[in-house]
Amino acid sequence: MRGKRAMKLIHADGYSRQRKGDMIRRISRYAAKNPGEAVAEALVDVHANGHNAQPLSRAIHNAINHPERYMRHRTAQH
Repeated sequence: MRGKRAMKLIHADGYSRQRKGDMIRRISRYAAKNPGEAVAEALVDVHANGHNAQPLSRAIHNAINHPERYMRHRTAQH
């Protein structure tokens, strides 16, 4: 359930559909298959690569593990 909520937050971020698709494919080819795979691959990306993980992976990780901080960060950017 947290993964679905995280993906909704990410989708609400204002990225164009094409840009989101490109960013998801950068995480991995499996991530492009469905939102659940995107969440799983993003978490693996952050676990394996830390600060060098893809930006979308870090955003998904933060939305799942720290939703209150992620929402504050999003609000400050917009």
